[in-house]
Amino acid sequence: LGEQVPDNDAEADGLCRIIDSAGDADLLAQAVRRNTERLGPLWGRLAQLRFAGPPGSRPSADQRAALIGAVRELLPQGAPDQPGEGLTAADWRALRQGGSAWLATASLKALPVPAPADEPLIEALADATHRQGLFTVWSGYTAQDIKSEDRLRRPNDIRVARRSGRLLHALVRARQARRVLEIGSGFGVSGMYLNAALARLPQGRLKTFEANADWQPIAAANIAVTGPLPESVAGPFTPTSLAADERFDLVFIDAIHTPAAVQEQLDAVHPHLDPGALVVVDDVRFSPEMLDHWRGEAKSARWAASFELFGRFGILEVA
Repeated sequence: LGEQVPDNDAEADGLCRIIDSAGDADLLAQAVRRNTERLGPLWGRLAQLRFAGPPGSRPSADQRAALIGAVRELLPQGAPDQPGEGLTAADWRALRQGGSAWLATASLKALPVPAPADEPLIEALADATHRQGLFTVWSGYTAQDIKSEDRLRRPNDIRVARRSGRLLHALVRARQARRVLEIGSGFGVSGMYLNAALARLPQGRLKTFEANADWQPIAAANIAVTGPLPESVAGPFTPTSLAADERFDLVFIDAIHTPAAVQEQLDAVHPHLDPGALVVVDDVRFSPEMLDHWRGEAKSARWAASFELFGRFGILEVA
């Protein structure tokens, strides 16, 4: 980065603070290379917008709009996705492979996982959200559910990792999954990656549930920036949350990581999925009990194929 950033103390300081928060120098280096001639004023605006208030402060609507505008200026219109890390043999483990399943036909192993063109915007919003400080977890969680007596979390404590977000984005693109269901919006990071992919598909639409009434509006506002206006539902997902005629091409489950809760969610969504649809379950190694449950469910005949990815994600394809 030092070879490409102008020799200006103020700009360098602002850029370093952004890198420190984003944690991804390669991503920012790509943005720098694409926008060197406009680097100074944009990085200056970003640094001011993102760090003007103390941690825990809530940005105003004007500050939020200015932040989004600054990042949008940085990103060229219609910019392509940027090369990212592909999957390696160490990333995935097959648990069930049906002969004709998409997951079993080398499609997953060869899946490109690029950095979405909107990733700088997603990560800027994730960082701005994280700067708002501590939030209380949903009252419906027990200490056993969250493996802690501490009921306070900062947004980045519960977000998907950047690489996981890229995978969700890639799965939507590869499967042309126009109808996506998310159970557990959190603060909207996974939803932003999903919605950025849906923005490139005709009539792409995200429906997302968040039980925490404080988190849900933040997630909905973040997700709406990267694509179509999501259907963001405030309240926990239950077996009666979906209308009988609703269909989905991809489901992401990232709420309560207990065997009983995940089983209930899988049973509730399965009737709304056609053969070939994908279900991604986060944190399958959350606890020994959760891992045992996942390994058993992954071998069920209702799934044509099942894989583990990154030692964290479980991916199922409907038979």
